[in-house]
Amino acid sequence: MSDIAVVGDLETIIAFKVIGFDIFPVDKENFVKNMVEVLKKDYKAIFLIEDFKELYDEQKEKKIELFQKSVISLPGKGSQESDYMTKLSTLVEKAIGINIFKDEKK
Repeated sequence: MSDIAVVGDLETIIAFKVIGFDIFPVDKENFVKNMVEVLKKDYKAIFLIEDFKELYDEQKEKKIELFQKSVISLPGKGSQESDYMTKLSTLVEKAIGINIFKDEKK
């Protein structure tokens, strides 16, 4: 088990598996069930693709205890592509302390 979980649609999160993060594919129908599974585990950081942030916030507003944990929202496939990698890189670096998306060609 990794210390980092990434939750979102499979197309967006699959690359995180390659770098060793645990991934949890969800859709709107199974979001709550799968998110509860993630929140019960002892992850140091949980990233949530922003397409699902509203669903997370709805559960948080219902005062469901598990949903009071802090999650970090990542841009999803609906984000503008030019900003996507910049935002993603910055957020991941803040959470884990290293830039795993650094462009080695520079």
